[in-house]
Amino acid sequence: MSLSTRLMSRILELPPAVAHKLECQVDLQVPMPDGVVLLANRIAPKGGEGRPIVLIRSPYTARGRKPDLTSRLIAERGYQVVMQNCRGTFGSGGEFRPLRDERDDGLATLRWLADQPWFGGSVGVVGNSYHALAQVPGGAGPPPPRWRHRLMRRRGSGGGCAPSPRRPPCTRCACRTSGSSRA
Repeated sequence: MSLSTRLMSRILELPPAVAHKLECQVDLQVPMPDGVVLLANRIAPKGGEGRPIVLIRSPYTARGRKPDLTSRLIAERGYQVVMQNCRGTFGSGGEFRPLRDERDDGLATLRWLADQPWFGGSVGVVGNSYHALAQVPGGAGPPPPRWRHRLMRRRGSGGGCAPSPRRPPCTRCACRTSGSSRA
């Protein structure tokens, strides 16, 4: 656990980390139906195959060997994280056309995840701002078999509230029911 993840864990009142050794796969190639290849990184607890996956699709996150802070915070809590660069950004193929390709690319990415040997049957998404807009279209319609899709909301900047061990669930928004799964 790095100093930055310890500090952010305290600020965000996150549950304690359960994984202190992480592994990272860089520039995984995710093929889209039109032949474009999007790049993604997978960050997971060492030996974490089969654990639930949190998918983050982003036009902002630069590629690199060092996992970003958000991915590390989530992976340290026992989840696999797949951070994918949206079409036309940071090495992913194609042209970045805001919001035009997110549904098809998101659904193709979910199908690709389901075919990976480390897939355990459960996928969640997380994000705010464009991150959230890139996630939501992938959730439209019935999910493919073998996995559940959950929408998790983050606390702060008006985007909803997340219960923590030190705070009761929010009563102002629907986030207290955000953990229910759709099958």
